[in-house]
Amino acid sequence: MKTRVVAFAGCFEVWSYTVGHGCLLLRSTKSAERQTQVDILFKDVGLICLPARFDGCTITEIEISDLPLRLDPEIIGDRPAYRVTGSTAVGYVVAGTLVWDESDREYHERSRLLEFASVPVAKPDSPS
Repeated sequence: MKTRVVAFAGCFEVWSYTVGHGCLLLRSTKSAERQTQVDILFKDVGLICLPARFDGCTITEIEISDLPLRLDPEIIGDRPAYRVTGSTAVGYVVAGTLVWDESDREYHERSRLLEFASVPVAKPDSPS
């Protein structure tokens, strides 16, 4: 099953990665073509295979078996896999959560998604 999750035009960059909650932030800043900034946050990341910069961003949820990599199942766990496609590259991310925000925030401003990043991801087998 392949399901398109989200698509945006613009130049995207790997803006930050933090180990604490396994948070990967992709950002496309404002430009002449688009007057908004787009932040895409993957949380509980188990795999990142992306170029540092790419044009356009379409994210599709894919089957783990569609990953072009051989991985230890413990790396993946029960997280979904995503194909990140741009006009200049194709990459992959395995992560527990994916959220995005399009706003009028400025280049230097902290992403509001990073506030969400501090909330722990519930694991299916975790005690409540």
